Amino acid sequence: MKKKMIFMLAVAMMLCGCGKYAGSSDEAAKTPSAASVPTETETSSEEETTAEETTEASSAEADIEDTSAAETETSAEEETSSTAETAETDVTEEDIPSEDVFSGTYSEEHAGRGIIEVTKGSGNTYNIHIHWAGSALEEAQWDMSGEFNGRQVLDYSDCVKTHVIYNEDGTSTSEVEYTDGTGYLQISEEGEKTGLVWNDDIENAGADAFFVKN
Repeated sequence: MKKKMIFMLAVAMMLCGCGKYAGSSDEAAKTPSAASVPTETETSSEEETTAEETTEASSAEADIEDTSAAETETSAEEETSSTAETAETDVTEEDIPSEDVFSGTYSEEHAGRGIIEVTKGSGNTYNIHIHWAGSALEEAQWDMSGEFNGRQVLDYSDCVKTHVIYNEDGTSTSEVEYTDGTGYLQISEEGEKTGLVWNDDIENAGADAFFVKN
């Protein structure tokens, strides 16, 4: 009887020990290990890595935008340059105004005291001013206007003649001798010289004179 009780106690103690080890094993299985729980340092490192990747992506996008903007500016400059070159190419000799063959100053070829000044007015009109010195203290002046025709002749009918006297003190006095004078001027050539001949219907003032262009 005593041996039987000792045997039963021994069995009971064995059973208690197995249960204790089994429970410890289950609790150990349920409790997460320190290796499986992420630490604060690992979490912070992952966040920093994500932030760096985001910054690099933003920087890459900014570089792409800058490159695109630079390419756009370069394209615009090339287009502007091309347009300017095209505009220069389109200019032909016909677009360049030719030299005015009538305007200028013409001097009487012998004594040089008679001067004809031809200036361009409005439209096809030219203004003519002639002054011819009779002496150091007096001269005659004629003012008229007209248009040169296809034969390079300018007819006028509005000539005003003025007699001018110069005083020793530098002043002058003038007197109109007539208005509405008529006549013509014509481009002419004498040998290699080009100039004007003047026909004055009122006094024939330009008879036998040839005015060479200066």
